[in-house]
Amino acid sequence: MKNKDRIKNQSRKARIAENTSPFMRLLKSAFKALAISVSAALIFIFLGCVIAYSTNDPTKFTFAISISSLLLSFFICGFATSKLCRGKPLLAGSMAGGIYLCVLLASSFLIKSVSNGAISPGIRTVIWLITIPIAVVGGFFGNIRIAKKKSAATYL
Repeated sequence: MKNKDRIKNQSRKARIAENTSPFMRLLKSAFKALAISVSAALIFIFLGCVIAYSTNDPTKFTFAISISSLLLSFFICGFATSKLCRGKPLLAGSMAGGIYLCVLLASSFLIKSVSNGAISPGIRTVIWLITIPIAVVGGFFGNIRIAKKKSAATYL
């Protein structure tokens, strides 16, 4: 009897979320985090361009801006996935980071670079290998919950 009462008290959205598999919820949150992280990467690149153009030699900061925006966007990807889908932050961060990495690699193969000699292939490989652990760290930080202080009004 209690189970029926519990089902009737839940909203329709909560019942639908209970019926979907955990993998599908994780996949859905990973794709939402993908959109968030691509947006964050574009914002970081734009802010980096604004900062670089305010200097005398903007090309000197191109590598640092691109690497920092890449790594920060992977951190945000893991963080957002962990916030959207609670539980198993390491799995959430690695799955979202892997999907994001696949999207970036596919887009880099489609868009051919004019200067391939700017970064050696070894450094490029190391950068790509670092991205997944950074997404996992983002997922770990996204799962940390901070206890809220109770106000005096809750005790009255």
